[in-house]
Amino acid sequence: MHAFLKNYIDNNTNNHEVKIGSYHVDILNEKGIFEIQTKQLFRLRSKLKFLLPEHAVTIVLPLIKTKTIYWMDTDRSEVSKGRKSPKKCTWYDVFSELYSIKDLLDDDNLNIMLVLLDVDEYRLLNGWSHDKKKGSTCHDRIVSKVHESMLIAAKDDYCKLIPDSLPEDFSSKDFAKAANTNIKNARMTLNILLHLGVVTQVSKKGNLLIYNRTKEKR
Repeated sequence: MHAFLKNYIDNNTNNHEVKIGSYHVDILNEKGIFEIQTKQLFRLRSKLKFLLPEHAVTIVLPLIKTKTIYWMDTDRSEVSKGRKSPKKCTWYDVFSELYSIKDLLDDDNLNIMLVLLDVDEYRLLNGWSHDKKKGSTCHDRIVSKVHESMLIAAKDDYCKLIPDSLPEDFSSKDFAKAANTNIKNARMTLNILLHLGVVTQVSKKGNLLIYNRTKEKR
């Protein structure tokens, strides 16, 4: 998946794995630096703090809309038929990762590119459970389809992630329902949108914080 995304963004391999200072970046071209991070975004913090003062950096974050799982039995050299995972990601699943670099999100040199994908995942039957699936190892992920991408290059772009169906004042529960996501994602999203000044906390009802769109963003 990482290799696919590098070529999806820039198929000129001369622009791949370029060294800047003591760091290697995934892509460096006329548009700037691209760093592809499939998980554990917090690992980029030190690199970003080094790069951002002098370079435009786009973090590419893949989100898996549909995952088809194949099990590999290495003892028998067999691969199972594919089974679709019930879990499907939306844009809002990325905010748990973005939280780890929340303090860097308003840097003018930092862009976020979200890419929604279908993926075939191949897992080894080497887990600790009876069926060897729990605790198993992911052998590879192969992209089968790119659905769409979203570039967040400015604070205004975060406004696109606020559902139009929300009332003027809304809670995290309202947000979760309108965005068709879980309450954890809704709270994490609103935490970051509040930090960026895209939404404003206006009151509190019981244990629920009440927000609205920041007036100057309407």
